[in-house]
Amino acid sequence: MTTPAEVGPGYRVAGRYRLDSRIAGGGMGAVWLATDERLGRQVAVKQVVLPVGVSPEAAAEQRARTMREGRIAARITHPHAISVYDVVDDGGSPWLVMEHLPSRSLAAVLSADGVLPVQQVAQIGAQLADALVATHAAGIVHRDVKPGNVLVGEGDRLEGLVKITDFGISHATGDVRLTQTGMVTGTPAFLSPEVARGEEPGAAGDVWSLGATLFTALEGDPPFGSSGNSLEQLYRVAAGQFDPPVRPARRRSRTPLVLAALVAVLVLAGGGTWLALRDTGSGTAAAPTTTTATTTTDAPPPAVAPPTTAEQTTSAPPTTTEAPTTEPDVVTAAEVSQFVTDYYALLPDDPDSAYGLTGPTLQGVSSRGNYKSFWKRFDEVVLGPVSATDGSLVATAQVTFVEDDEEQVEQHQFTLVEGPDGTLLMDRDIPL
Repeated sequence: MTTPAEVGPGYRVAGRYRLDSRIAGGGMGAVWLATDERLGRQVAVKQVVLPVGVSPEAAAEQRARTMREGRIAARITHPHAISVYDVVDDGGSPWLVMEHLPSRSLAAVLSADGVLPVQQVAQIGAQLADALVATHAAGIVHRDVKPGNVLVGEGDRLEGLVKITDFGISHATGDVRLTQTGMVTGTPAFLSPEVARGEEPGAAGDVWSLGATLFTALEGDPPFGSSGNSLEQLYRVAAGQFDPPVRPARRRSRTPLVLAALVAVLVLAGGGTWLALRDTGSGTAAAPTTTTATTTTDAPPPAVAPPTTAEQTTSAPPTTTEAPTTEPDVVTAAEVSQFVTDYYALLPDDPDSAYGLTGPTLQGVSSRGNYKSFWKRFDEVVLGPVSATDGSLVATAQVTFVEDDEEQVEQHQFTLVEGPDGTLLMDRDIPL
């Protein structure tokens, strides 16, 4: 078996990938910038080092598992996911050959630069969410979403580009695992509660970890903290004892709730919310309702007319009498604007009544108690002019939040739905 000490610049992995320089490293191995001498391109090559003292049988099983999961990860092709080009066995150790992105990990960015502006975090979250939707649709679970596995591009052409890495590998060989004695190695700070309780990692766990990653980018620490021993932290995660945001001086400090809601909606809507956020004003998030409203604006075809001929043929203008029956089903811009205005008129003083006007998506990600606590923190909330379009349940407006005599102005997109009785409800409220 090849040992890390035997590997260095000039070493050829599988006789093809020439190592140039080491770009990252840790207890699980090193990542090298290498040259694929067959295709003449730069790649990133990672040696997965097996734990010291592992039995030959366990080592063989681990190698086989890594090779298998590497091949699975190689199926993922997405602009916001690092591609796995190859997985090879060299000297008895599995090696992963991946796309090379000139970048720093999000963990390195936070360590060097501190917490990030909310707009940048929202852009990071949107790109990662897009990648996870595609990954989960392919039946693959990442299982180790965290700042260390998020790469932030550097350079003029790569500025703002974000990609997630280590797909499908980290669960088998990563930082967080339980030993047979129940002790923990690594940090469980980004685990979801169900995984911390011993359940099998799944797509929902990825989404939770994404939310924890975005929380960390805004707050500087994971939602369950980063201090204390690992076992104690694992218990906190399993019990859901997360830390609230601790940066009230930042006018954007409420954003972790908004981002967490966005991530939760992503699971429920299969990425529709991110598409609506990315294509501002497209109405994607309210597609089913909007489509129905749009079709009713067309002139009713002859087949819609009632079949009774005696009375209808004596009615002078059948088309004119039918038109008003369709109009109430078409939501108007005035109705949408009035609802949003009335909804925000209740805030922040009467969040209990406002919660009664929310739709299933918003209620699915925030309980009544959390919703009330969130709004009660503001001294005043001022809604600007609402922009809406006839036949669409999506609107936008400027919202000014006043907290401790300081103002924060944001542009928001609202998505409404119709309740069972036909009344409008606020289903999503997302800062742009």
